[in-house]
Amino acid sequence: MIVTGDQVSCWVATELGIAVDLRLTVGVGYAEGAKIIQGAAFYNFTPYNIYVHVALASGHGINPTFIAAMLDYPFNQAKVRRLTGLIPLKNHVARKFAEHLGGKVEGCMEQALVNDDLLIYGLTRKNAERWLTAPYQRRIGVRHGKACAITAPCT
Repeated sequence: MIVTGDQVSCWVATELGIAVDLRLTVGVGYAEGAKIIQGAAFYNFTPYNIYVHVALASGHGINPTFIAAMLDYPFNQAKVRRLTGLIPLKNHVARKFAEHLGGKVEGCMEQALVNDDLLIYGLTRKNAERWLTAPYQRRIGVRHGKACAITAPCT
């Protein structure tokens, strides 16, 4: 089932070993029972772009319902043009996931991490369009272009 809120952002931060300011994030995730197994924490909002961190629990396949909800929030609800993700060069699983969604490498931040570089991935609405079509949107309750509301950032 799709879950939203601070608990998703906290889960993503814990899984990735990063800090997030919950006042400035929106979390969208997928849970089996009470356990979150996939999540996205959206942050650094502008009218055109949102940054995102994504975490996937090991041992679970990528759920298409999660992908539909994860991409519905920025493109259909926040109505931004693109998502930006920063992915370590050596994290081949995350890079493959970003590319599976339609993301493209736009640049490299050399020596941005202790032992790695960070790749800048961009995902435009055009490149994410297949996930925003009826077969996937029906999974999250979208009918006739109207989505279930996902919690907005805290103020």
